[in-house]
Amino acid sequence: MRNKNPAVIIFGMGLLLLGGCAKPPTPAEIQAANYGAYPDNHEEIVRSYSRIRLKDPESAKYRLVKSPNRGHWGQFGQTSYGYGVCYAIDAKNFFGGYTGEQLHMFVINSGIVIRHFDEAKLSFFKPHPCM
Repeated sequence: MRNKNPAVIIFGMGLLLLGGCAKPPTPAEIQAANYGAYPDNHEEIVRSYSRIRLKDPESAKYRLVKSPNRGHWGQFGQTSYGYGVCYAIDAKNFFGGYTGEQLHMFVINSGIVIRHFDEAKLSFFKPHPCM
């Protein structure tokens, strides 16, 4: 049964409006931002980050889709600066079967994943950051 509570609907609409009102960073903010060092060891960083998030991390297969590129990415009014790297990851699920490759983008700053966008979240970006 669907929730038809007006307060929930109004709250949801407010979140959508706030997300739509987010301003992109100014050229001065982009210039002054700390992007961290280029992550030469990006695969190690991504594997370490994913290890605690996957059901069977040892079975995961990683395929580099797009090498790290310096940039900024925003969502819900928060802008993250760093190096975005895209991987297709295929891992086993709870039943032991592979799920098929799923596209992920990791924003790395100073050797740490500071943002992670899965395939569903990446679909909102225009243009797509992994293509």
